[in-house]
Amino acid sequence: LTSLAIGNVANQDVIARAYGIPPLVDLIGDAYGSEEQLYAAGALAELARNHPKNQVAIAKAGSIMPLVKLLLVDDCQGAPLRAKEEAAGALWTLASNSHANQVAIAEAGGISPLVALLDVSSLRAQEKAAGALSALALDNQPNKTAIATMLVAMLNPKDWKASAKGARAIARVACAHPNNQEAIAVAGGIEVLVRLLRDGAADKPGVAAFMQK
Repeated sequence: LTSLAIGNVANQDVIARAYGIPPLVDLIGDAYGSEEQLYAAGALAELARNHPKNQVAIAKAGSIMPLVKLLLVDDCQGAPLRAKEEAAGALWTLASNSHANQVAIAEAGGISPLVALLDVSSLRAQEKAAGALSALALDNQPNKTAIATMLVAMLNPKDWKASAKGARAIARVACAHPNNQEAIAVAGGIEVLVRLLRDGAADKPGVAAFMQK
């Protein structure tokens, strides 16, 4: 179903009309394993992509909370991490240009685990998390402020390693959309990054994190 839905509005419509959305939402629930969950989340992401009607239908089918729960799985190895990637991708397409879904994902607690996903080793996970966060922030001031505040809070002058991770997370989100750059600046991110660079560049490893794009 994922492959059939990619870039094909007619197939997105046919799958929805055939009542394909409810069983896919069921498959991302706790009763199934991570492999079923990741493929179902991927299918939902493609059904929602650039399709407002399906975005509404998928959200109404109860997908948002189980997608957020997938982001909270403890084991970050193998299939569970892939499930997190696909869940982030589904939240990305659900939030895109949908204020109602932006609000619903934030209310379900989706922002914090997406920010945390920026810190994993998988570049694919980082990309999808940054995309989802950007979609959540676009034209939504409360979400934009919450995301920027969480990112800047990752910068801790007393913990160089944590700050380097935070800087990399900020770089990923800032590159995803110009609005994110503005929000991070307003939240005080520039001042903290410059202070960390100035105070620690001479004798700390990983200084490049504070300058990267």
